[in-house]
Amino acid sequence: ASPARPGEENLIFLSDGMNNTGGSPADEVATLNDRGVNIQAFGIGANASLPSLRLIDPETRILTTTDEFLGVFKGLDVGSLGYAE
Repeated sequence: ASPARPGEENLIFLSDGMNNTGGSPADEVATLNDRGVNIQAFGIGANASLPSLRLIDPETRILTTTDEFLGVFKGLDVGSLGYAE
């Protein structure tokens, strides 16, 4: 498979927004943005840290229910999904 063109790669970041190890994610976010990766961050749980997540995605939002979580992906064209751990 050929490499994705800028704007074709997507990263969905799910977190409570609490930084457990390492420093700020700013360097990684900058690298991904430079590669043209579309980043969407979602805070999981009522106590998620919105300010921390906004460093990753300024338009992040907190999801507190399963229905909210599933609604994010409703109607998503999954095409050829891949994931990384």
